[in-house]
Amino acid sequence: MIDLLGRVCVVTGATRGLGHATASALAGMGATVVMLGRDRDRGERVAQRVREAAAPGAVVSFVQLDLASLASVCAAAAEIAANHHAIHVLVNNAGVHLRSRAESIDGFEMTWAINHLGPFLFTHQLLPQLRAADRARIVNVTSRFGTVGRVVPADIGTPRASSGLRAYFDTKLANMLFTIELAARLEASNITANCIHPGLVATDLMREWPSWIRGAWEWSLRAPASGAAPIVRLAASNAVDGITGCYFVRQRRAPYPRRARAPGLARELWARSEGLVGVR
Repeated sequence: MIDLLGRVCVVTGATRGLGHATASALAGMGATVVMLGRDRDRGERVAQRVREAAAPGAVVSFVQLDLASLASVCAAAAEIAANHHAIHVLVNNAGVHLRSRAESIDGFEMTWAINHLGPFLFTHQLLPQLRAADRARIVNVTSRFGTVGRVVPADIGTPRASSGLRAYFDTKLANMLFTIELAARLEASNITANCIHPGLVATDLMREWPSWIRGAWEWSLRAPASGAAPIVRLAASNAVDGITGCYFVRQRRAPYPRRARAPGLARELWARSEGLVGVR
């Protein structure tokens, strides 16, 4: 068992499915776990259950985070920074798989807001705390479906931005591109950044879809604890020390899909995202 006593691990989307399983596993290793989710009442209840099952010495807390709101992202990051000088692990797990177009409070297409722009800003806001750790890891949860995604940075934040199922594919590719550029920018630091497809996991990611579609899709999927295992390995195992900028399919490194390797695309997406969320 890996001992994470005293190490601070931040997990988004931690009150359901894959994020919940990831947070529970890290708490079981003694970590100080900050669980993030949109619903405060649910979040406090789930955090209490994780706390009760955690290893001795583990500390579990909940912070409210709505990735569809840039103000909420900044507030959550500020709350975490006020309570933790250093962060050792950031798992960007939260995501949505919406049926149709919706718009965030900031005017962005909702899938792009939650799956890419929110995590982009959240990571940026926590970089000082990640740098303050002796060594830190960022784990971005993506999907093999990013292989069929397309990213046109100029379209993000405009009515041309993709939506629905198309946006899910596209934002999963964006997760990969974000990881590539983030790792390059952090190359000389104490922080590694990798992304992972944890396998097809039975979560409520598709909760807005009709039950017959969910049932047909979910019957053959992995349990959340099984899906969380490779995420936890990437977050905590000594076997991946120093590895950065890579894409994992469960526990194995895999080549990035061709579209993620398009020359200059990761850098272009980064610049566009900075402009949209207001950071430099």
